[in-house]
Amino acid sequence: MQRGGGKLTVARHYSWNSDTKPLNSTSGHQAGLLLELEGNAHGWSGDAKFMQIKRYHQSYNGTLSHVNFAMYCRRRKVNPDLDLYGGGEEGDFGPVCPTFSGLYLRGGGLRYRIIKNWRGNVNYHEGQTMDEREIDTVVTNTASVRWYAEPIPFAERLAPTLSTIPYANHPYTPPTA
Repeated sequence: MQRGGGKLTVARHYSWNSDTKPLNSTSGHQAGLLLELEGNAHGWSGDAKFMQIKRYHQSYNGTLSHVNFAMYCRRRKVNPDLDLYGGGEEGDFGPVCPTFSGLYLRGGGLRYRIIKNWRGNVNYHEGQTMDEREIDTVVTNTASVRWYAEPIPFAERLAPTLSTIPYANHPYTPPTA
């Protein structure tokens, strides 16, 4: 980003979607989320590269998964006669996209608010049809790859842990006299 680091907030009020109750049919308390990220650039950029979780909290039901600087996705060859760019196996799911950062949000018609400090769009895929969405494609003389996102099963959700939040694992120690 030419104007300094980017900031992204993903939030939802715990009672949003309480009219349809997609996550808990007996309560209006569906799922709360606050995720604040700061970052800059991408893996192939010449600029300072980083992504940091500044604040993160979920309540009632988990909605967030696979937050990563190199987006978690699948990949396949564009040209079957060439090697798979970056090695590995076709179809592997992992943090393998060097051109985008990303995260996964729980679907099912849940409502989220996205706030950002840059021009342009935040790309997303609703995943209601369980189909894939292309992220990026690279073809060289010897290798090719197409990175794509697709919905992931909720049982495979990988929520951020406290160890990914700066200073969370460094408790305050009062000075001694």
